[in-house]
Amino acid sequence: MTLEELCARVPELNNYLKFMPQELNERYWIHTYPEGTIIHQKDELLEYFGIVCEGSPPCNQRV
Repeated sequence: MTLEELCARVPELNNYLKFMPQELNERYWIHTYPEGTIIHQKDELLEYFGIVCEGSPPCNQRV
């Protein structure tokens, strides 16, 4: 999937990307995780950040 296809599928993403610094705009990647994949553990040190565009939280996630 290209960034253009993702923005067409999730139009709200355009608001985030509009002011993204060029350095970050050149370093993104689009990844689809299989259902049930843990993307981030609580209190885990992150080496990157991500924007989750679609999906639903697991039933045991506290909001």
